[in-house]
Amino acid sequence: MRDIDLHFLFTDFKTVFDSINQKRLLESLASFGIPKKIERLMKMTLEVAQAKVIVDVKISNPFVIGREVRQEDGLSVTLFNLVLHKALKNLEQGNTILNRLTQICGYADVILVTARGLPALEALCVEISREAGSIGLVINPGKTKYMRFSASPSQRSVKGATINGVTYEGVTEFIYSGTLINNYNSIEKAHSGL
Repeated sequence: MRDIDLHFLFTDFKTVFDSINQKRLLESLASFGIPKKIERLMKMTLEVAQAKVIVDVKISNPFVIGREVRQEDGLSVTLFNLVLHKALKNLEQGNTILNRLTQICGYADVILVTARGLPALEALCVEISREAGSIGLVINPGKTKYMRFSASPSQRSVKGATINGVTYEGVTEFIYSGTLINNYNSIEKAHSGL
């Protein structure tokens, strides 16, 4: 097999949980066969949630949990992944990058878009922007990063890439889902960086 260059776009979304269209979120849950009872419970927590803090034997007054607080809780991340999966399902990228021009890998609020060339990356990003936009998500250009990987060191560009009129910062390494990814494929560097 010959060496192939890869272009990565670590795509971050703006204010993820706050911006999701709740109607589309609930539709997504139904499409995955989640029981109505669970759907209703989730809907209740999305609309109004209160909590109390217990320290020793003292209980605080109830307080409202705002949507911004939910950004990091386990349920919010799971709901986000379900709705994003539903939105991007039409872009399903089967197989691997070895026999495709593009591939998508998603976790939490960052999706990794991989392509064999910049034109393929740009075309897929147009589709991702459209589908993600349909559920209220917008790509965050300040946190989205571009990386080029090549067997040839002279081709490992650190320059940014302009995709759909937006220039994304070029990086040589990026921590994605707890793993250091770099454009020179150094396992030692990846292990020492964690």
